[in-house]
Amino acid sequence: MALGSPSALIVTPAPIEGFAPTAQPKTSAAVVERVPDLEQTRLADRALAVAPEPLPDFDLGREAPSEARTPASAQEFCAACGAPLAGRACDLCGRVTGKVAPPGRQRTTPIVACPTCQSRVPHAVICEKCHTPMPLRELP
Repeated sequence: MALGSPSALIVTPAPIEGFAPTAQPKTSAAVVERVPDLEQTRLADRALAVAPEPLPDFDLGREAPSEARTPASAQEFCAACGAPLAGRACDLCGRVTGKVAPPGRQRTTPIVACPTCQSRVPHAVICEKCHTPMPLRELP
């Protein structure tokens, strides 16, 4: 079936019994009234020529480096667990990593298996993976 125009798609439904009609009657056109003493927006002429001005020198808030940077440590550490890396894969947690942790991030707590989720995590009060309490360990 071919439709002659898009207005053929508009169907006015019949009113539903038991429902009150809308509070506002239909209006055919809205009347726009201008506000007195309101200045209208003026647009600049496209032919208006503005001379470009150079920007002033801004202070970037950084000082020039005064000395050479501290060289990175020759020892690399796993970004996941902080253990020393001997190769591309960590010997402690088994993750293959291309990223290294900074030298100050070596683990001081031992890596243990969580009794609930069996994840290898650093020993803490709660497991960082499943958030269940970890058993107490004996101090050396």
